[in-house]
Amino acid sequence: KIGRIADESTASKRFFSGWIDEVRIWDNARSGSDLDDDRNEHINPNSNDLVAYWRFNEGTATTINDLGP
Repeated sequence: KIGRIADESTASKRFFSGWIDEVRIWDNARSGSDLDDDRNEHINPNSNDLVAYWRFNEGTATTINDLGP
């Protein structure tokens, strides 16, 4: 559950109120400078240690594609 508070027993109705443009899952911890460098940029889907990558820009369909390796 992306954008939802982790402890559902205490906050079952608390969701992120906003838009999520991209989701990236990495196989390692990213440094603050790594996050800053890649912010507002599409990254190479074949980047080292990238596990999954969704851009959420498929258009009007209801399915998104994992662009990761």
